[in-house]
Amino acid sequence: MGSNKYIILALSVGAVVSTIFAHQGDKEKTLSAIGDAVESTLSTAPSKNNGARSSKVSPSLLPAVSSSKQVTVAGDTKLSPARMVSPEVTPQVTPQVTPTNNGLSPTVSPTVTMPNDGRVVINEIGWSGTLASAFDEWIELYNNESFDVDMSGWALTTESESPKIIFPNGTHITARGYFLIERTDDNAISDIKADYTTGFGNGLSDSGEVLLLKNTRGEIDRVGTWGDKWHAGESASRLSMERIDPLIYSNGPSNWKTFFGNSTGRDAKGNSIKGTPKSSNSTATPAPTPQVSPSPSPSPSPTQLVTPTMSPTVTTSPTPLATVTPLPTPEVTPVLTTSPQATPTPTPQNTNQVVINEIAWMGTGSSASDEWIELYNYSTLAIDISGWTLKSLTGSNPDPQINMSGLIAANGYFLLERTDDTSVYDVSANQTYTGALSDSCEILELRDNNGVLIDKVTCGDNGWYGGNKDSRSTMERVNTGSGESQNSWGTNDGVTKNGLDASGSAINGTPGKTNSVNN
Repeated sequence: MGSNKYIILALSVGAVVSTIFAHQGDKEKTLSAIGDAVESTLSTAPSKNNGARSSKVSPSLLPAVSSSKQVTVAGDTKLSPARMVSPEVTPQVTPQVTPTNNGLSPTVSPTVTMPNDGRVVINEIGWSGTLASAFDEWIELYNNESFDVDMSGWALTTESESPKIIFPNGTHITARGYFLIERTDDNAISDIKADYTTGFGNGLSDSGEVLLLKNTRGEIDRVGTWGDKWHAGESASRLSMERIDPLIYSNGPSNWKTFFGNSTGRDAKGNSIKGTPKSSNSTATPAPTPQVSPSPSPSPSPTQLVTPTMSPTVTTSPTPLATVTPLPTPEVTPVLTTSPQATPTPTPQNTNQVVINEIAWMGTGSSASDEWIELYNYSTLAIDISGWTLKSLTGSNPDPQINMSGLIAANGYFLLERTDDTSVYDVSANQTYTGALSDSCEILELRDNNGVLIDKVTCGDNGWYGGNKDSRSTMERVNTGSGESQNSWGTNDGVTKNGLDASGSAINGTPGKTNSVNN
C-alpha cells in the first residue's frame, strides 16, 4: 500500500491542476470541480482494509482556505470544513521560503525595563547654600538598591510645593549611587557635575522645611516636621545636613547630623563646599572612647603542700629499723597573669573650626570702653582652648593680649568681655580680658596651644571690615571664609539683636546668638 499512496497523490495533484486550467475565471466552479476530481480519483483506488472505494478525502489534500460561505459539491451529502471558501479572497500560491537560522524561529532579545521603584532616600541637603552664595542650594539622593532605578515621573517637593521638582522621562539613579540636584544651574558646586538642575521656587527656608520624595505610587521618604527647624546643618558656615544611615527610614533628628570633616567639591568662587556632594557623608560625630576596665587580678591559690613519697620500712633481723627523715615541704608561689590595661585614645579636636565670630570694637551704647569679642565653634565636638591666645599685632605695643582658658561647646559661642562681666549685662562672659581695641583697625590672630594659627582678622583700606561707631553696631562674621576677606564680614542690621548693655539698653549685636547677617 506504500506505493499506492504516492500513485493516488500524483493522480490527485494532476486532476487538481487540470481542473484549475479548465475553469479559469470562475472561482466557485473551479473549487467544486477540484472536489469532484479528487473524489473521482480516490474512488478508483483500493482501500487499506478491503479494497472498497472510499469517499473520505484527507484535509491535507484540499485547499487550506476557510470562509463562512458554504459551497455544495455534487455527490456530497455532508460538507467538509475544508470546503469552506471565501468568495472574496482569491487563492494565492505561497512561494517556498527557505528558513534561516537552521529552520528555527529568530531569537528576540527581551526588552529590559528598569524598575520604577526602590529604596531611594534624601541623603544630604545643602539648605543654607554655599560660601559663594546662599542661593546656591543643593540636594543629594542616594540609591540603596543593587540595581539602577528609573525615577521618571518622581517628585521631590516641600509641603508648600516651593520647590516642586518633577523628574522627566529617562531620569534614573545608578545602583548604590548618588543623584545631585543643584538650584538654577550647574555652578552651585562648580567642579562636580549635577545630575539635574532646576529652579527651587522660593528656595529652601533657613528656618526649616518638610521635604518629600515621591515615586509614581506615593511618598517614599520624608525629612522634617512642619513648623520645626532643620534637624541639622548650619546657616552661618553653610554646613550641610547629612543622613547618618541611608538604610534607616527616620524622620526624626536621630538619623541626621551636621557636616563635619573633609569636604568634597568647590563652590562658584572656589571655596570648599561644607558637605560631601556625590560622596559618602562625613564621619559621624566620634563616639566616646569606651572605658576599658582591667581584668580583675585572680586570687592566689593557697600554698600547695607536696607530700613526699616514702619508701616502705623493711625489717630484717638483727638490723634495726631504718629511720626515714621526710623531705621538707616546698612552697609553691603562684604566678599571677593579668590582662594589660588598654590606654584610651584621646578624641581628636578639629581646632580649625573655631573662628573669631563677632567684634564690638566700638563698645556699647552705655560705654565705648565696654568692648567684647565672640568666638564660635563650628564643629560638633567641644574644644578645649586652654593655652590658646588671641592677640593684636597692631602698634608698637599691641593689645589686647589674651591668654585663653576653658572649653568652647560644640556649635557654641565663647564670649570675651573687656575688664569685667558688665559689658554685656545679661549674658555671662566666658572670660574677661584687659586691653583696648582701636576704632580704626586691629589685626587679630587666634593661635592654639602649639602656636598654630587658627584664625586671623585683618582690615581694609578704610579700616575695620564692618561695624559702626556711631550706632555702636558690631562687626559680624558672615561665613567661615577667610577672616582676612571683606566678603566674610558685615555690620549688625539693628533689627536682630541679643543682650543688654550696662545701662539696660539693647545691644546692636548678637552675643551668644546667630549673627544678624546670617538670618
